[in-house]
Amino acid sequence: MPDDFLWGVAISSHQNEGGAPASDWTHAERAGRFPHVSGCGNDFRVHWREDFDRIRYELGADTIRLSIEWARVEPEPGKIDAAEMRWLATLFEGARDRGLNVIATLHHFTSPQWINGGSWPNGWENPTTAARFDNYVRTIAKEFGPAIRYWLTFNEPSNVLVGGHFAGKIPPFKIGPVALAMAARTMLSAHERAYETIHELVPGAMVSVSEFTGVLGLGPGLDYLPGRVMDLFRSRENGRIKHLDFIGLHYYGDIPPLELNVFPLPFHRFGVRPDRFGKILRDTWARYGLPIMIGENGIATYNHEPRPDGWDAPRYMEAHVAEMKRAMADGVPVLGYCWWTLTDNYEWGSFDARFGLYRVDCKAGDYTRQPTPAVEAFRRVITAARS
Repeated sequence: MPDDFLWGVAISSHQNEGGAPASDWTHAERAGRFPHVSGCGNDFRVHWREDFDRIRYELGADTIRLSIEWARVEPEPGKIDAAEMRWLATLFEGARDRGLNVIATLHHFTSPQWINGGSWPNGWENPTTAARFDNYVRTIAKEFGPAIRYWLTFNEPSNVLVGGHFAGKIPPFKIGPVALAMAARTMLSAHERAYETIHELVPGAMVSVSEFTGVLGLGPGLDYLPGRVMDLFRSRENGRIKHLDFIGLHYYGDIPPLELNVFPLPFHRFGVRPDRFGKILRDTWARYGLPIMIGENGIATYNHEPRPDGWDAPRYMEAHVAEMKRAMADGVPVLGYCWWTLTDNYEWGSFDARFGLYRVDCKAGDYTRQPTPAVEAFRRVITAARS
């Protein structure tokens, strides 16, 4: 493996810290839209220091992919929360002190509820939201630019767009092709503006989006929808792709098409196909010609019950890392690998899906971190790659 290859774990603000009071997801939770309410997530704001220690010293990883919550930074239009900025500064200092690289996601599904106010078009359907997002990005880049190595403007825009502006499953619960088209146009503009802003303020920054890929099994050429939403961001100038410095890629496995109509998603019923992971890596390199950052890879159980297919996290992890290494040996440039996720958390509507290397019984209010066998497996994978 390359000496500068990044080994890390991925987390997100809403899932680990709980809902920001001013966010659209918190607003939806209060309205009873989902089975479970995020509350304080897995109490990350209390346990973050020990969690960072686990990443660096127990796992031997060197990278944390985290998200910054727009609704916490700017709970009202134009009002930056000084206390939140201090919290972020402390968090980044903690990562630096432990030698952890930071991959920062600027929008991980949640938006401030205030962007959805007023008459239609509002929210991401309103073109002015791109400028509002850019103001927030400028605030973060000015304050924390040197602390962040890689930047992701949006996490899985396909899910934000299709789930929130076509299928009506997640905030802002819009339905129909018009809402989808308008929101997609604004989100693309927001990404392009943010890309330019970050490069203006942070010399040498690496900026992209991170997109969900999976096997839908709908036929040839449709293996990894909705990952092809990345094509929206593939504008070219003088033969090179603009506004993307690398490709952020998430992979979990087979997605049964009928399960896409269920929410919260039954992650524990996703199938496992490591061979398709290697195929997607090769296809992505051939399609975009940009290095790849694996921002998420993981497997869920239902409340830690054994999976009917017999797969568990250690076996899954080792199989997918092996496929990644084979793709790299074939010439695919992969920058890093982040496991989803460090600890059990709030999986978008429910605490039942368990992805964590460490078990946390959030529903019971017990935030003790208990290592699973996947901790030793990940440590073994990282050690072997560096030897």
